[in-house]
Amino acid sequence: MTGRKGRVHDPSPLRRTRNIAIEYRMDVSPHLDPIPLDLIDALNEGNVVVCVGAGFSVPAGLPLFEGFVRKLANMMGQECKLSTPVLEYEALDKEQFRLASLDRNRAINAMRKMLYLSKLLPKMEEQAKSLSSLDGVAGVFTFNWDNTLHGHFAPIPFSDIEHDDPFS
Repeated sequence: MTGRKGRVHDPSPLRRTRNIAIEYRMDVSPHLDPIPLDLIDALNEGNVVVCVGAGFSVPAGLPLFEGFVRKLANMMGQECKLSTPVLEYEALDKEQFRLASLDRNRAINAMRKMLYLSKLLPKMEEQAKSLSSLDGVAGVFTFNWDNTLHGHFAPIPFSDIEHDDPFS
């Protein structure tokens, strides 16, 4: 297979122990860089953790961060102080915390109401199920506050995760 810069990828390093094969086609994806062989090895070894952001929950009808903050302000009966368009992530954070500082309990209840789904739509259920059944995926990391992944992944408290202490 030929990469973007003409580099040839030898498919022999692909370990097929978990039947993972990655096809890289320049005619379909000319703008993509070659897939690093270390990533393919990690998938084959079951050592990949997927980072899931707010976009994952959009098919469930949940908003992205800007929509979330604007809806939070509306649910709290407050004026949203975000400019349009929002150009910086920090502005979203700042507005979210400003709203929470006005009435913490009301903000928490509004967030819970906005982000809790009693039942996933079929398309979202299918998306969550497909993520949980991917070969090579050891787990999912997310800061999402919604419950779209709860039926497919068990939460692991940070204190239970082995990690190096950067302060030791």
